[in-house]
Amino acid sequence: MLKRKYFVTLLLFVILLFSLTSQVNSQQSASKATVVYLFKIFDTGNVNSTFIIEDPSYGRNSLWVLVPKNDTYQVFKLKEGQIVNKTISQAFTSSGAPYAFYDNLSLVYEGPLYLEITWNLSYGALIVEPNALFFSPAIGFSRNLKATAIVDLPNITKGVKEYYPIPVKRNGNEFYFEPSSDERIGIAFTVGGNPDQINISYGSFVFKVPRRYKNVAERILNFYVNLSSKFNKIFNKNLSSVEVNFFVPNSLNDISLGGFVPIESAVKLGNINLNIFYIRTKSGYFEAIAAHELIHYYAFEAGISPKVLWFHEGLANYIGISVAKQLGSGAYSIEEDLINTASELNDNLIFVFNWTPEYTQQNRTLFEYYAASYCLVKSLLNNFSSPSDNLFKGENFLSKFFYL
Repeated sequence: MLKRKYFVTLLLFVILLFSLTSQVNSQQSASKATVVYLFKIFDTGNVNSTFIIEDPSYGRNSLWVLVPKNDTYQVFKLKEGQIVNKTISQAFTSSGAPYAFYDNLSLVYEGPLYLEITWNLSYGALIVEPNALFFSPAIGFSRNLKATAIVDLPNITKGVKEYYPIPVKRNGNEFYFEPSSDERIGIAFTVGGNPDQINISYGSFVFKVPRRYKNVAERILNFYVNLSSKFNKIFNKNLSSVEVNFFVPNSLNDISLGGFVPIESAVKLGNINLNIFYIRTKSGYFEAIAAHELIHYYAFEAGISPKVLWFHEGLANYIGISVAKQLGSGAYSIEEDLINTASELNDNLIFVFNWTPEYTQQNRTLFEYYAASYCLVKSLLNNFSSPSDNLFKGENFLSKFFYL
């Protein structure tokens, strides 16, 4: 009788032990690898970016994440696990377009895994008091990862205007998100304090910008100075005084606005305003925007009314892109977007002639107007090109036109 009780007790113990072991193994196999993105924003606008990849499961596994192309400044810390194979390759968006600044980091590893990758972004957040904007690096990861992102806004933050996507939690200046792959996190916010403003001038140009963007201002100032001697001859005009300011968009929807020049009166334009966000683009992109706004000044001084908006914008885009191409591929990407949009219009460009600062058709996007204007001016000037053209096709024809 005692032996039978002992046997039954032992059997129950074995069954219980097997059940507990099965539950543990089941929980381990069901556990999901995670990636946590940490974005710490400093008062300067610099951002420390860290993402932590953790997989508690045992055995061999694989994953991929997006990382910056230039890995010189990355700190790669493997705290647990073993990397069996590490591959860097070109990364592509969900639409199939290649990323300009990011690569695909693919790993094969023996788990459990704990990996940290850290790098700094000089212009991770853009600040021109009182407006500020954080726009995250590209977020991309394999399906077997569950992602969380934490954005820690700077100490000088006064308020938050909007964000994308909707955070799942907020703790003071920390915002928690659950982003999907191929997504960005954007936060428009305000900051306190007075801007440390500096003036940089040469010839006709005065840049009034925050000190943190001094190097950028000097870069565009040199670009303007080099262009002005050439533009003076083309437009048959010399500019007396031009003030240039940098700005941060008021909202996430305004990011696409590269720059603007307000019309103060029939005989006077306002300052050139450049969206500092575009210093984060490929070389030549920001210069194309800057040249675009400068050409508006020259065209206005030469007597072209802003009401002939298709010619103003077409000329600004065509010449601006042309003079910026020598500085990098960014100008080419702007041109490609304009040409692709114009081709979708099936050569139906006549709508653009009714474009004024006060009027656009409701069924047309603003970019369609820019694209149509660009293609019309490019076609026009290419038809009047000559072997002596230097900066762009039609340069000498345009110079004669403005002289007359």
